[in-house]
Amino acid sequence: LGPAAAAAADAAAADAEALPSPLSEDEDVDEALEEAEQSLDSSESLLLQLERLSELDEDEDVESHSLLENSWGVDAASELGTQHKVERLTGGAKIVDAMEAPNKVMTRRSLLLSCLLLAAVSLAGSKSTNVTEATLWFEQFSGEHRILLNKVVEASWASNTDINQENKMAELAARLQLSQFMLGKRQEMDQRFDWANLGNERLKRMFTKAADIGTSIVTDEAKQTRFGQLRSDMIRIESTATVEHPDTGEPIPLSRVVSLMASPDVSEAVKKALWSRWRDASGRPVKQMYEEYVDLANEMIKEAGYANFAKYWQSWYEPKEGQDFEQVMSELFNGLLPLYKELHGYVRHALMQKYPASIFPPTGHIPGHILGHMWGGRWDDLEPFTKPFPNEPQIDVTKVMREKNWTVRQMFEASQDFFASLGLGNMTDTFWEKSVLEKLPGVDMVCHASAWDFYTDKGDFRIKQCTEITGHYLAVTHHEMGHIQYFQQYEKQPVVFRDGANPGFHEAIGDTIELSVMTPGHLRKLGLLESDSESDEFYLNSLFLMALKKAAYLPFGYLIDNYRYKLFKGVVPKNLWNSEWVNQRCQLMGVSSPVLRSEEDFDAGAIYHVVANVEYMRRVQFQFHQSLCQAAGVTENFHKCSIYGNSAAGAKLKALLESGTSLHWEEALFKISGTRQISAKPLLDYFAPLQTYIAAKNKENGVSVGWGNNCPPDDWYKSASLGPAVGPAAAAAADAAAADAEALPSPLSVDSSDSALSGRRSWRRSWPILAPPGASQIDETQLIGVGAAICRHAEDEDVDEALEEAEQSLDSSESLLLQLERLSELDEDEDVESHSLL
Repeated sequence: LGPAAAAAADAAAADAEALPSPLSEDEDVDEALEEAEQSLDSSESLLLQLERLSELDEDEDVESHSLLENSWGVDAASELGTQHKVERLTGGAKIVDAMEAPNKVMTRRSLLLSCLLLAAVSLAGSKSTNVTEATLWFEQFSGEHRILLNKVVEASWASNTDINQENKMAELAARLQLSQFMLGKRQEMDQRFDWANLGNERLKRMFTKAADIGTSIVTDEAKQTRFGQLRSDMIRIESTATVEHPDTGEPIPLSRVVSLMASPDVSEAVKKALWSRWRDASGRPVKQMYEEYVDLANEMIKEAGYANFAKYWQSWYEPKEGQDFEQVMSELFNGLLPLYKELHGYVRHALMQKYPASIFPPTGHIPGHILGHMWGGRWDDLEPFTKPFPNEPQIDVTKVMREKNWTVRQMFEASQDFFASLGLGNMTDTFWEKSVLEKLPGVDMVCHASAWDFYTDKGDFRIKQCTEITGHYLAVTHHEMGHIQYFQQYEKQPVVFRDGANPGFHEAIGDTIELSVMTPGHLRKLGLLESDSESDEFYLNSLFLMALKKAAYLPFGYLIDNYRYKLFKGVVPKNLWNSEWVNQRCQLMGVSSPVLRSEEDFDAGAIYHVVANVEYMRRVQFQFHQSLCQAAGVTENFHKCSIYGNSAAGAKLKALLESGTSLHWEEALFKISGTRQISAKPLLDYFAPLQTYIAAKNKENGVSVGWGNNCPPDDWYKSASLGPAVGPAAAAAADAAAADAEALPSPLSVDSSDSALSGRRSWRRSWPILAPPGASQIDETQLIGVGAAICRHAEDEDVDEALEEAEQSLDSSESLLLQLERLSELDEDEDVESHSLL
């Protein structure tokens, strides 16, 4: 009966005792009770059952539901000697009674009513499986849930677009209110319904989703508040941190750091400094916060029945009984490794032509600071000097967009046009009015691109993105617009179904479209590629660029979640958390730190997805792309396929998006691909021509593919740290350090006389390198451990130029030049320890 059970369970025994004895001897009573009991499992409400059994006239008033006082009249109430109120609630009836039955003989009419009410009370301890009742309850819950979700999203939007204490506290309050609501509703649905045994599969899935309230299960308000506060504070640190520019000393934000890391014109030493400083500024400060966050997350989620937070994340993929999610992901990753290893070897070989060999460890790893991307997750910034065929026409979307004065709005309109061409419709007016598509002036904001559903049921969907006019941001724009399309297509679903079939599906939509957008054919349509080349070499270059974006990403995405699984599962001691990150990155990505790391560091904490607690292992776009291309009639060369304007592909995509999470992801995948298995094969098929080519080139160049399982040893870092790598002038002479050193001009030779020392002081202005006090002469200068000479030419001007370039390229906080300069100010008796380099 549902509501009746909730209200009367505690009084069932007392109510039963109040039943007059004549009821037990009347066979009509037995019949009425039997019929009443059967009615509880029917689709009809209690009120309708009462109406039928009592054979009320059609004109009798049952609207007020105060049956004893109105429908049954005063006489009936006095005969029964009982006051009953029946309140209609979401398809059921809530019985609140104080039964004081006198020893009087009842009329048949009052007797039947008493029988039904008694049946309701007697069965009050049972949980309802009434589909109609459950459906109406869920409708009410869904409406209330949507309103509170909107409050949370509005508060979070304000906090993300203007980071301040007031907005932060408002968001925390809204999240706490939502958690308390979800906890209350979870308790109510458990008390009233046997929802796991509902006779409607869709309704059962709705209840299952609603029951999954995660950490909201915790009733301790202080824990809820602290949990939200930790996440908010870590995001604030990551979003507002600045670092000192190695050359200018000015404080620069992450967006500027990312641009410098991506630029091929910035020296390797500046990139090394930025790599370290960003992790110092954003990772180290959150180390203790993240430790507390992991402990609290595990403690809270255990109350929801999960062993740890990693298991909770994995539950979103609805693994089948006996299925090991981590093992499935590991097998998929290992299937992709051969492609990645060939790409890694090819890129490493190319980078060694640009940078001095001395910065590359003997273990085969690539130093993380020279990959263009701050975290090494994508390598497309390396394409200009690593592409297989440099003489083919260049695909430089950034350059062309800037030459043609593209605007941010134009980038989003191009993305909208693609989705609309598939029959998915345009963005709403609200989207264009309320989205934040560029960095807001005068405020701190979270610049990490994100898409938002405001749960208004009125098309309020937005993107927050600090867009720049680059090819990278054109791809990001399509990615975020993919989220918006998902929101729009499943808006009519119940709130609990407004999500991707699994986390990977939501992320994959925009990325799937990107695979079409970045084909040469579609770039020509956008006016971003003038070349009409169709040569195999041109398409291999195009495919190589996509591999730098997507194939290079695969181990990075796997690393972020695999690492956090271990932390949440408690298999790594806290005093080894950073070592675990560094080692996993070496093992999975073949990427090493450019400088020695310690447990004072927390490098993973410098990544937004880590501090924001966003699950990351979520990429199936190649499987989607292949299926949509096949729907469009393409059966091979999927790297050339664009589904722009194809209605068949659009219809298949729309069907997937509309279903939201109403289907298990395997069924949703079947809708679009005809298979229920996630597979690495579509990605391998996509990159097959490129893998064949770079494998042959690696063999031709004698490249050793792969890397050591262990990171470079500490001794290697210690020797290398004595002489940081310098810029191109010195890098070109790395293999001829000894010969270069001999070219040092004679004026550097001095004696220890006062006049000579005085002369040496004057060199400080024109020559930025000095000997420590007391040195009798400087015959050669060498960057120890790196093997790159500072000077290569005998002419003074060339030496000056080389020295200036070397000084600029060195990490100003630790550079040899500054060490020597500082030592020149020391008194002779001061301890210079290991700095006495000569």
